[in-house]
Amino acid sequence: MDGVSSGVAPIFVEPNGQNRIIVVKGANDTLKPADVDAAAETLRSVDTIILQFEIPLETVYYALQFARKNAIRCIVNPAPALPAKLSELAAADYFVPNETEAEAIAGLPVHSADDAKKCAAALLQKGFRKVVLTLGARGSLLASAEAAETISPFEVDGERHHGAGDAFIGSFSVFLAEGLPEREALSRANLYAALSTMRVGTQKSFPTRAEFEDEWSRRGGLKRSRKARAGRIDGHECVFSKLPGDVLRKNIYETECRVQERECLFCRVIRGRWCFA
Repeated sequence: MDGVSSGVAPIFVEPNGQNRIIVVKGANDTLKPADVDAAAETLRSVDTIILQFEIPLETVYYALQFARKNAIRCIVNPAPALPAKLSELAAADYFVPNETEAEAIAGLPVHSADDAKKCAAALLQKGFRKVVLTLGARGSLLASAEAAETISPFEVDGERHHGAGDAFIGSFSVFLAEGLPEREALSRANLYAALSTMRVGTQKSFPTRAEFEDEWSRRGGLKRSRKARAGRIDGHECVFSKLPGDVLRKNIYETECRVQERECLFCRVIRGRWCFA
């Protein structure tokens, strides 16, 4: 935008690794609904629209309605937490606050797993379809009208938490776009965000895809998928579901497994081409 500085967000890191962020919106604050219309052709080609509160709320509301009208997945991250019309945000596919943001919006504390579930339930009552609470070292919580489930964290030797929320949401949207099951996408996002805390900085702290996949495999990511979904079709067990993890990782991407001339669901999960969400 001519005559307006770019938005900045200086981050102050405390000795315990927690951070405080001062947001100076700059050009972000000039983004209007008309700009969404101007970019409509490009936006219609995307898989996911991610919205935060660093642009005017009227533009957030408008972009969300645009996403709904065009059947585009939409993730709303209420950062920084601001008074907002929750009814205007309820159409989001996922509402993804962190603990502090959830407390500010729902008016409930989030100090424990039970607190997180109660807070998520309160947000669901406000009309949201699905709520994902990011809980830092405690992982994340997926809540819907049907159930609430904690997605386990990954332990890392990380000290700097700034940027972890962005790493989580960005990677989560990518994994969903690639067709991964919802819970696996969240588990992967937990790990990706955790890995980002091990380096200094924000964007530069994010691991590359190759680095992430190596760590995911090393941490038993494939075994987690294997545990979650047995490799069976009509009662017939896939031969790959019995292979040791190291053999599985070596061969699964090279060999097509079929049972009764149908591809095994387990193999499709591992190959990232099946969605059970």
